[in-house]
Amino acid sequence: MELQVNEKEALLIVTALGTYQNRVGQHTSWDQRKRQPTLRARLADCVTIGDDEEAKAVRKALAKTKRRIERGINLGLEISALRERVKAETGITDEKVNPKDDE
Repeated sequence: MELQVNEKEALLIVTALGTYQNRVGQHTSWDQRKRQPTLRARLADCVTIGDDEEAKAVRKALAKTKRRIERGINLGLEISALRERVKAETGITDEKVNPKDDE
């Protein structure tokens, strides 16, 4: 498939991909820094008090969080590769994407 875009549209695409990549990274980072430790602490509490049903639910949530982190990392890498490919194909440089304010 081939798509024709002008320079302004290409800059918009590259900028949008960068924004999307950052958002995916924020979600993934939050899961790693906050969600996993919280779930691990809950699991430790469940094991300590012997609540097997709650421990099972927390283990399931931990597994789901781990999969979400892996998907987020992979998606971020795919977005980055696509962004770089669009920049290379259109000849966009980082200076054009992030212009310096001369004011």
